[in-house]
Amino acid sequence: MALKARHGVSTAKDGFTLIEVAVTMAVIIVIIGVALLNIGSGSRMVLGRESKKLAYFMELVHDEAVTRGQGIGVSFNKNTPALWLHNGKDWVESRGDEELGDGTVENGVKIAGAWVGEVDVTDTNRMEFHPSGSIAPYSIKLVLDGAEAELKGDIFGRVSIKEISRQSKGP
Repeated sequence: MALKARHGVSTAKDGFTLIEVAVTMAVIIVIIGVALLNIGSGSRMVLGRESKKLAYFMELVHDEAVTRGQGIGVSFNKNTPALWLHNGKDWVESRGDEELGDGTVENGVKIAGAWVGEVDVTDTNRMEFHPSGSIAPYSIKLVLDGAEAELKGDIFGRVSIKEISRQSKGP
């Protein structure tokens, strides 16, 4: 039974007010927005982790060349770096080096390119780490779901991750 006010108007609440509906919709939109942002940041986290892993591998190759007193090369075939050892005369591909591992990039991350200076060495050449510790500056570009990261190696064998950003989708 509805309560009647003095003028016969019902004071019972029969539904939701416009403000209640608007507040509920705003809360739902905020929750969806946060969920979508977390999905995008998941790709950046994976890309960041794989970039750090590859940076560590490249620093390890540099240090190992100095420690062994032997040239070590790295070439890129798809997403797996191949190791090359210099035997004093020729470069020989190394399979299954226990100390260095394989430096494979995983979790959907792709090696988009590798350069020594301005020379693209992605599929045809190798980066050479000399026993003296010298190396030409290089960069390696990684991509995942529109996000990209670039590793930069300097002449001292130090590797930094330049930035992780979103690729633009056109002009």
